[in-house]
Amino acid sequence: MRTIRFAVAIIPLLAVSACVPLPSLNPLWDEEHAVCEPGLAGTWVSEEDDEIITITETDRNEYRMIYVAGGEVSQYEVRAVRLEGRLFLDLYPDQELLDKRLQGEVYLPLIPTHFFLRAVLDPDRLELAALDDEAIGKKHGQGETEIPLVRWEDGWLLTAQTDRNQNLVVQFVDDPDAWSSPNLYHRCGEE
Repeated sequence: MRTIRFAVAIIPLLAVSACVPLPSLNPLWDEEHAVCEPGLAGTWVSEEDDEIITITETDRNEYRMIYVAGGEVSQYEVRAVRLEGRLFLDLYPDQELLDKRLQGEVYLPLIPTHFFLRAVLDPDRLELAALDDEAIGKKHGQGETEIPLVRWEDGWLLTAQTDRNQNLVVQFVDDPDAWSSPNLYHRCGEE
């Protein structure tokens, strides 16, 4: 029997909180809702000065995020998404970096996944909270959502299509139980 591992390159990001971001097979963004968010690009430092996020615009409505914490580095492709006036980020492992790391592997069945952050952006402040896998699994079990989820050895996997993912984050946008505790970042002085 073959095991397929989901590439959830998220462990450092939001590690301060107890939650694990809910991985998704499908994105949150689509052409209609992906936006250019001019204030997003820049270097952001956590309140404790132990995490640094650098966001650069790479193309129209596309960003790259480099996250550094405790000597560990993660890199993501990012799309900013506006739904009902609220800002979310769709993070996906940087494909070029992932290909480079897996170079030489004959067969390694990894499936890269997305994960979603609720973002509050001010000129000098960025607040990020991840959609929590156990919280959404619990809400699913209690009938609060009928979103398609699959239980796997490390938690839950969201298998819904993009439009249902969008409905999910909007449904629970203000529910503190559905998201990790927010991590706060301040803009680092730009050169």
